[in-house]
Amino acid sequence: MTKAQKVLVVGGGVGGLAIAIGLHQQGIDVEVVERDKDWKVYHVGINVQANFVRALNVLGIGDKAVKAGYAYRGARFVDMDGNVLQELPGDTAVDALPSDLGLTRPALHKVLTEKTLELGIPVRLGVTFESFTDRGEAVDVTFTDGSVGTYDLVIGADGNYSAVRNVLWPEAKPEYTDQGVWRYNVPRPKDLEWSDIYVGKPKGKVGYCPLTEEDMYIFAVFEEPGNPRFPKETLADEMRKRLEGYGGLMAEAARHVTDPDLVVYRPLEACIMPAP
Repeated sequence: MTKAQKVLVVGGGVGGLAIAIGLHQQGIDVEVVERDKDWKVYHVGINVQANFVRALNVLGIGDKAVKAGYAYRGARFVDMDGNVLQELPGDTAVDALPSDLGLTRPALHKVLTEKTLELGIPVRLGVTFESFTDRGEAVDVTFTDGSVGTYDLVIGADGNYSAVRNVLWPEAKPEYTDQGVWRYNVPRPKDLEWSDIYVGKPKGKVGYCPLTEEDMYIFAVFEEPGNPRFPKETLADEMRKRLEGYGGLMAEAARHVTDPDLVVYRPLEACIMPAP
C-alpha cells in the first residue's frame, strides 16, 4: 500500500483523538467518528507517567495537560497504616515536564477535544460505521447515518469492546481477569504531593492519586470472584467494605465515599489478540 493520505478513526476517546492529531500534524487527511452523541467521559481520574506526558507534548498539548492536572512527586508504597515503605520519586530535570501527572478524565478529554477542533479535524458525533469492505488499495465504509466514504486506512480506537476488532477478529474477546477496580474522587489534603499505594491486605490493594489542587481519587483493586454485578445503590457501601482496615490518609478518605452514583466500578478485562 502507498502512503495513506485519507484516514478514518473510529472512536473519539484518548487513543482516537491522539491518533487524529498526530496524523493531521503529518499532513494526512483524517476524520473521526464517535458513536456517543454527547462525546462525554466518566468523571474519575487518571494518572500518567513520563512517556504519556511527553507524547502529549509532541502533539502540542503537553503544557495544557499539565496545567489541567496536578504534577505529583512520584509513587510511594505504604503499609496498612500509611507508613512509607519505599519511595519512587519522579524526575523533571530533563525537559521540565513532570514524570507523574494526575488529572481528571474530563480534563484530559477537554484538552484533546479542544486541540482536535482547533485543528479543524472533522468529528462526527452519534455516528459510527455500519460496515466496511477492504479492497486492498482502499476501504469502503458505510456509516450508521446512511452516508458512505472511501479511505486509505481505517483505525479502530473504539475501546475494549471494539466493533472494528470484532469484525476483523471475532474470536478475540475481552476476558475477565477475576479482578475489579473501584474509583471515587475525594478532597485532596493540601500537603499531599505523592500517589500512595497501600499493601498488606490479601487479594488486593488500594491507593490514591492527586488530580488537582482540590481533588484526588482513591482506587481499590481486589479479586472479585465470579465477575459480580453490583446494584447501583450498593456501590458506595461495597467500596467502603474494601477500604476497611486501612489507616493513615486512606481511613479519612474512605469516609468521603458516600454517593453510589459517584462510584465507578469496572471489572478488569484483558483481550489476547491472535498471532499475526
